[in-house]
Amino acid sequence: MLIGILGLVFIAILISFMTNKMIEPINKFIGFTEKVNGGDLTVNIGFQRSDELGQLSDALEKMITSLRHIIKSLLHGVDSFRQTSDELNKSSGNISEDANKQATAVEELASSMEEMNANMQLGAENAKKSK
Repeated sequence: MLIGILGLVFIAILISFMTNKMIEPINKFIGFTEKVNGGDLTVNIGFQRSDELGQLSDALEKMITSLRHIIKSLLHGVDSFRQTSDELNKSSGNISEDANKQATAVEELASSMEEMNANMQLGAENAKKSK
């Protein structure tokens, strides 16, 4: 009977040890995913094992590295887009300014033409009167 009780105690200790050995990495994974979910892509699991949990850890690390590269590429693309947009805005402003200058020049030309036309009509009337 004593051997049975000692066996049960040993099994309980072994189960407790094995459970803790399994729960600890799961808690690390949960903490890792919560940090990533919060936007922290600098986090590392720091978990070295050669079993399936180690493979999962490696896969998560690779995924985060890929996400970092994707976000860097996106930020670079956004920056390029912003620069192009700024250049287009400048060009648009220049085109608008040039169009306004041309409109002013056309108005001045039209005014000069009207003045010339009035002078020509006056000259023609004076020529008729002098005949």
